[in-house]
Amino acid sequence: EPGLGLGVKWGRTGVCDGSSHHWCDKKCDSNCLMGGAQDNRGMVCFDGTSGWLVFDVKGVKHGFIGGRMEPWHKPNEIPEMGITNGWTEENNGGDGNYGKSGGARRLVEERSRRAVREGVERMEEEIARDIEAEGDISRRRLGGGQSCGLTGNDYTFEFAINGSVVTWDKAKFCEHFTRLNYNLDVIKFMDDPDKTGDFEVAMRMAGNTKEVMCISHLYWA
Repeated sequence: EPGLGLGVKWGRTGVCDGSSHHWCDKKCDSNCLMGGAQDNRGMVCFDGTSGWLVFDVKGVKHGFIGGRMEPWHKPNEIPEMGITNGWTEENNGGDGNYGKSGGARRLVEERSRRAVREGVERMEEEIARDIEAEGDISRRRLGGGQSCGLTGNDYTFEFAINGSVVTWDKAKFCEHFTRLNYNLDVIKFMDDPDKTGDFEVAMRMAGNTKEVMCISHLYWA
């Protein structure tokens, strides 16, 4: 079943596919419409106290399901994952924040809104630093994507296709973690031309770890 404790990090507004001709994050209150980057993506993130993240994948014709993964985020780096603060077991023992009401529920909602504001402020600060560093090679800042886990800690990643669970430790995950291009790192969950139709794809971090895993894209063919 779909779990609790999933952090949704919304992407910037507009079409942010990296191409030069699209309109990405150009808001009415922007100080410079020429500033910023043309690429951005939203993500769903989870740690070892989150439950299962579940997708219904319809109409697979060629037996392929994969995802663009971001396993390099440090704990507490994703404000949206504050939803699991204080949790010590998966799904917070089956309760989670979603069962709260009244004042407790309002505190959860306020924290979620604060996380969104902090994320926007952080992006604006990064854009300002990038503009300031423009043309200075020594200060050139490039994004992540070069690692299958920055903290050095081990973790256990699990995924399931129609309920059949596959378990990988960090070393096994890294074996399957494939770089297709800069900041485009993917995992194949299924690659079997004989398998077609509709599938349930689920994934989680096991073992109550606070190591964070994020997925920005789910691909199927």
